[in-house]
Amino acid sequence: MQHLVIGLGRVGQSMAAYARHLGCEVETLGRDDILGGVDVLRRAAAAADVIAIATPDDVIAEVRAAIGSAAAGKAVVHFSGALIVGGAHAVHPLCSFPKEAMSPEALARAPFGLEPGGPPFDEIYPGATNPTFNVRSEDRAFYHAIAVLCANYPAHIWNACAGAFAERFPDAPPDALATLLESCVDRFRESPLSSMTGPVAREDRSTVAANRTALAEAPPLMALYDAFLASAWPEALPQASKRGGE
Repeated sequence: MQHLVIGLGRVGQSMAAYARHLGCEVETLGRDDILGGVDVLRRAAAAADVIAIATPDDVIAEVRAAIGSAAAGKAVVHFSGALIVGGAHAVHPLCSFPKEAMSPEALARAPFGLEPGGPPFDEIYPGATNPTFNVRSEDRAFYHAIAVLCANYPAHIWNACAGAFAERFPDAPPDALATLLESCVDRFRESPLSSMTGPVAREDRSTVAANRTALAEAPPLMALYDAFLASAWPEALPQASKRGGE
């Protein structure tokens, strides 16, 4: 089976490597190739059985339109979790990709959110055993918002905390926070709906108040902490305590 992967960012590199691992012949087109004009796209598309668009979301529809009728009779997919694109079906890998191609063994464990009505996943990627599930058009925005919150919001918090932690505790092991986070993932696997530990889970007001006092010198971290409280335990916010006493 001949695959054409358009776009060589994090997702494109990994999906191209995965297709090769599964025994497919793979041609790739990067940014410079795409800028070379529609003839390049159409020639490559005409020779492929599967056309996988791995460009940024804001150009997926443009690339699909540029391919035009060269995609006739082909399986055309894209990897956006949020978009609905005419003439291409969503095949969204629910995982975070590294800068270099992810190992096929790691990618084989990733679940894929599929747009109903598209080609079967194991026909696009023969021999793949990834778990799959359907995401209806009316649910795509919600699905993607959950993915963003679950993956990107924690990553932002981790990055912000890592800088402050390294500055304040320079003699701590370099992987100290990574080890903490690994244990948090373990707790989540054990109990996906109730894995939170710590003072908010215990409703320990004095500890939470002390946390907020300590973070007063770091407003960005304070903002993150208060956003956490607003969702997980709004009664612990000072404004809520003040309203309760009125």
